[in-house]
Amino acid sequence: MASSRLPKTVLPRRYELELWVDLDACAFKGKLQILLDIVEPVSKVVLNVADLILETESLCLRYVEDFDEIVHPAASTVDQENELLVLDFGEKKLHVGKATLFIDYHGLLNEKLDAFYRSTYKSGGIEKNMAVTVFEPADARRCFPCWDEPDFKACFKFKVHVPVDRMVLSTMPALQEVVNGNTKMVEFQESPLMSTYITAIAIGEFEHLEGVSDDGIPARVYTRFEQLQKAKFGFDIMLKVLPFYARFFQLQYPLPKLDIVSVAAFKAGALEEFGLIVFMDDALFVDENTTTLKKQEVAINVAHEVGHMWFGNLVTIEWWTHIWLNEGMATWISYMAVDYLFPDWNIWMEFHKEIMYDAFKLDALESTHPVEVEVQHARQTMEVFDVIGYCKGASLIYMLQDYVGLTDIQRGLQLYMEKFAFSNAKSDDLWDCIQEVTGKPIKDLMCSWTKLNGYPILKATMLNDHELEIEQTRFLASGQPAEGQWIVPVKLISGSYNCQQSILLKDRKCIVRLPARTVVKLNIGQSGFYRVEYDEQLLTALKDSISSGWLSPVDRLGVLDDMFALCQSTRQPLSALLSLLEVYRQEDDPTVLSHMITVALSLLDVVSVAIPSSKERVSKFLVGLMENAASKLGWEAVQGESHSNSGLREELLHALVVLGHEKTILEAKRRFRNKAMVPLASNMLKAAYASVMKDCNRYGFDELLEIYRFSDKLEERNLALSTLAGSSDPDLVVEALNFSLSPAVRPQNVTDIFSGLTITNGITAWNWLKENWGPVHAKLGEGFLLRRLVDRVASKLWTRDIVDDVEETISSRISFFRKFAGRCSEKVKLMALWVKAIRRQDSTPTPTQSL
Repeated sequence: MASSRLPKTVLPRRYELELWVDLDACAFKGKLQILLDIVEPVSKVVLNVADLILETESLCLRYVEDFDEIVHPAASTVDQENELLVLDFGEKKLHVGKATLFIDYHGLLNEKLDAFYRSTYKSGGIEKNMAVTVFEPADARRCFPCWDEPDFKACFKFKVHVPVDRMVLSTMPALQEVVNGNTKMVEFQESPLMSTYITAIAIGEFEHLEGVSDDGIPARVYTRFEQLQKAKFGFDIMLKVLPFYARFFQLQYPLPKLDIVSVAAFKAGALEEFGLIVFMDDALFVDENTTTLKKQEVAINVAHEVGHMWFGNLVTIEWWTHIWLNEGMATWISYMAVDYLFPDWNIWMEFHKEIMYDAFKLDALESTHPVEVEVQHARQTMEVFDVIGYCKGASLIYMLQDYVGLTDIQRGLQLYMEKFAFSNAKSDDLWDCIQEVTGKPIKDLMCSWTKLNGYPILKATMLNDHELEIEQTRFLASGQPAEGQWIVPVKLISGSYNCQQSILLKDRKCIVRLPARTVVKLNIGQSGFYRVEYDEQLLTALKDSISSGWLSPVDRLGVLDDMFALCQSTRQPLSALLSLLEVYRQEDDPTVLSHMITVALSLLDVVSVAIPSSKERVSKFLVGLMENAASKLGWEAVQGESHSNSGLREELLHALVVLGHEKTILEAKRRFRNKAMVPLASNMLKAAYASVMKDCNRYGFDELLEIYRFSDKLEERNLALSTLAGSSDPDLVVEALNFSLSPAVRPQNVTDIFSGLTITNGITAWNWLKENWGPVHAKLGEGFLLRRLVDRVASKLWTRDIVDDVEETISSRISFFRKFAGRCSEKVKLMALWVKAIRRQDSTPTPTQSL
């Protein structure tokens, strides 16, 4: 695809936009003036526009120094494929200087949750419209013609005309409000320099909470009146992280206010529009029934979006190639902030289990891409808004933090913010700043990680009593050998945590001298973005240190996750993983137990289809690993119990139901039937809902449907929806998927239904998706939501003969999904390979007597 980057011959300096928004007609019109800096003589002015109708007679240009001279373009052309407006002034070239471009236009509020879109809400039983902007990455052009690329920063001044009973919010505070009959005009202060994709407008009926952060920033959260108190927890997080970030970066939040607005219909969790963060209700609301895990998620979400005010908004990427500088950095700093606010949450353990785990999974695919990926066209940007930019990017900064130390990385980031505030930056700019303050070769180190696909696996082999050989190769989820070489910061212990060594592995292999033959653990603290495979002697010693509790929780987590990946890639047999799991039988760390649950449920899936005759025995073994922790936690919360244990209870009870633990299933069903008399606690919902779907009858399905339709508790409704498709009855699965297309399910909640699919009904879902692609596409559009839905279906497919069908179906329906289609088909192929490998092994794997 040819590049559609805009020329730099004409630069926008200031936008003055006046909008008239008709919420009943779902239409808007605009009058736009753009102050330009013509930096060289040109005959054409090229900017972005899409889905707008231009009033061509309004198109003209006036020079600032001679305002009476009006220049009309000889021709104006819209390149719809590349979303460009070309104003051709013919033989009379525009001369160097400042000029104002005038454009009048009109457009429609769409229903695709993108650009300038319509959402609905009910007030007094009446459905009403509201309007919200979501411009990232390249949809501001659908609201007003503009230079819609991140490095064309300008100032913005908005005036918005709306019905008199509606409120208008934007990036900057309102200057004045003028009522004119049934409408009013709200004028906003002019913004500082910023990119188009982070400008914001929201129109609706809102109530608000307000406060001032400790460093003096006025803040508000806006939502519908009946939901206002549910937004308080997230709002309090925002007030607390603002001064934390200001201190961390030694740079104050740059705008005169920061608000959150919460809306019911939104395609993602939240978006970091400057001065006005937009949240989906589900991603913000917390009440007395909210689970511990959900509160943690909300805290991280809010910290992430506020972090963007520095990473992304104040310092903005030069182009989408560097999207990880926005998303990876905001992900990393959000965990830093939440750890500061809630030190007892042990949130960095969650970082390892969630962020690094997700990055490892995707980056082990052959269809992965580098952290810095070339983006030629704006339409390609959605393909790089993925786990690599968010999670691998965050993981690499975490690794660098461990290598140079928190103090030095903080000093480097402060220099980066100081140099590039209100400007644009690239990855190399960040490395240069950290290198400047540390004196270490940061750019050479980090470029090997951001510019290459994948990551290494280090093979650790004892050569003799005192020599350890470490060899790096690229790790692939297929288990196939692959070339690759990184500069790897390696930390290891031998015998004691007081006996640590740090090396920088630059070559393919190296030999490390050890004081004596003893237990050896690489990647201490799991800060390195690599996997480790130990020889049999080293692994045996590690097992002993795990069962004795000597190895730290994060290192126990790392050993388990590495073996799980080795088993999935068929580099190690299933028996090796089950043997390792046995030494975790007395595990008491909540995060390690949580990851054991992840591993257990994955094993149940693959055994179910690979060796069904062994499913019951494997299930009993996996249940046995969790019974000790489950009996300690029980069903009821204990006064003063830890945040982590509260969250673990929800996961454990649900896992035991899925694994078929009869006692847990019966108790979960009993509590579900009695919910009218004794309401279900929030951390029991998942287990209770799953239990009533195990019988594959209408009772559970209809009950969950009733909860979704009539419960006034958001968490109950969402969990009910995500359990509907969990039946092994194909008819009920199809009924659930059909329900996803009904008006009762908002577009952003459609994928929740698909999250409940199991490996036994994946084929049913795939066939349904192919048959219903038209209505699914119409409801979700071509972006993030559709990709998420397709990925959730593909992740439940496991037969080799469907691989080509998956890739061809996805890529043929949407042309710019080709890379994504290849990724989905690769995941199916890998699952098929794992199933085949297990079938080749003993049909009844029994690594321990307990199995």
